[in-house]
Amino acid sequence: MAGQIISSVFMFEVPITLNATFLNLNDSNLLGSATPSRFIPLISEDGVPRLYPQSLVKQFKFDVHPEYSSCDINHRLNYKNKN
Repeated sequence: MAGQIISSVFMFEVPITLNATFLNLNDSNLLGSATPSRFIPLISEDGVPRLYPQSLVKQFKFDVHPEYSSCDINHRLNYKNKN
């Protein structure tokens, strides 16, 4: 459902993939965490190199795209969460 809400607001050029893993995170109060699978360095118009999450870089209309990881976002969910 969250993906449908986000897709209704943002116009994605390329789908974003998510790797969800259920783990025991050793804290029953912790629901989980999510991080970009990787950051890609790009040089901005001001000449300064900056790191961009892969999911954003995939949306740019480059003639040649960098090589991407198999997923864009790594999501870890705590199966011990009591909430």
